[in-house]
Amino acid sequence: QADLAVGGSVLGNGSAVADTLIVKSATIDLTNTTLTGVEILKAGLSAATNFTVDSLDLAAGGSVIGSSGSDTLTTNDTALDLTSTTLTSIEKLAAGTGSDTTFTVNQADLAAGGSVTGGAGTADTLVITGTSFDISSTSVTSVEKLQAGSNAATTFTVNQADLASGGTIIGGAGSDTLTTKEAALNLTSTT
Repeated sequence: QADLAVGGSVLGNGSAVADTLIVKSATIDLTNTTLTGVEILKAGLSAATNFTVDSLDLAAGGSVIGSSGSDTLTTNDTALDLTSTTLTSIEKLAAGTGSDTTFTVNQADLAAGGSVTGGAGTADTLVITGTSFDISSTSVTSVEKLQAGSNAATTFTVNQADLASGGTIIGGAGSDTLTTKEAALNLTSTT
């Protein structure tokens, strides 16, 4: 972190080869650094790493690679779209602001045993772009809306703990399905 000047930049070489920024500390905040031509963010330690980014830090077609620790990708934006970013060994997604945050992901972005944590807002949203939305092995906290990201039929698989009190599940234009791996699912406080 000390190597990055506030308001500074990291420039890749602009060639067809993917450029990598290797992080050699437990936390890295890139929100005040401009990344240009850097396609890969990578943990350089075996300990858990927390990458704090804004949406401009993630290159289209790029990737974020964690370590063997429990790594976190935190956003300081109100929207984090990971549909064109490959996550590897990133176990936690987190909102870094007090505002409502929308996470747009595909199923591969959600690590088994991982978590998604919204912010202090009351309308944090998790949008899935595929037709299968299985968060039964993902801990979801402070996320008030679960939403289909396509018009195709979407199957939502959830646990009771995934449903925020007063929360909402929003399907698409297709014939959507809500399932659970638990014996019962109480939807009286879910719209």
